[in-house]
Amino acid sequence: MKKSFQLGWIFAAAFAAVWTTTAMQSTPDKFAVVSVNKLISDSGPAKATRASIDAFTKPRKDLIQFLVDNPVATFEQMQNLRDVMLRTKRSQEEELKLQTLQNAIKESSKKFTTLSGLPTPTADEKTLYNELSDRRNKCLANLQGWQSTFQSEIQEFGDGEQDKLTQKIREATANVAKAQGVTLVYDRQFAIYGAIDITDATLAAMGAQ
Repeated sequence: MKKSFQLGWIFAAAFAAVWTTTAMQSTPDKFAVVSVNKLISDSGPAKATRASIDAFTKPRKDLIQFLVDNPVATFEQMQNLRDVMLRTKRSQEEELKLQTLQNAIKESSKKFTTLSGLPTPTADEKTLYNELSDRRNKCLANLQGWQSTFQSEIQEFGDGEQDKLTQKIREATANVAKAQGVTLVYDRQFAIYGAIDITDATLAAMGAQ
């Protein structure tokens, strides 16, 4: 008699059989449960996935926040800032370049704020104010585009990382289930009477991946 191994669980709010493998067996079905939430929160690959997503997201958020706080940058300054801040690793020379660039942008933003509050600016001050105001408007316009681009990049990267994690969870659960002669596995919140819990064994298996 041919029986099948299946995994049914809630992942991303969907309860479904995720995959099926077959094996020749004559024994009755053996049921198991696994806490998907615990695998997502506590397993080594899950922690690595969160760290990877954070490492990708943080520099983009930091860049946007810096320009929101200091929105008086030329397009060239913005491009240079983006190039340096989004690098995974920076040399000492690049760190110095970043500091110098940020200081220059901060200084321009500070000048704009000061000039904005002058009751009777001179002709030169008016000229500088207009120049910085134009720079600020262009910076904010470019910043909107960057925010949209970064949101898409972060979403795409996060989806890819989560897909890889999901596959690791599936594989580890299937391997543990097969080793214990289990034919049907569900998320623990749908625990059925008599089912064994293979969460800890799956965590251990994922830790070895």
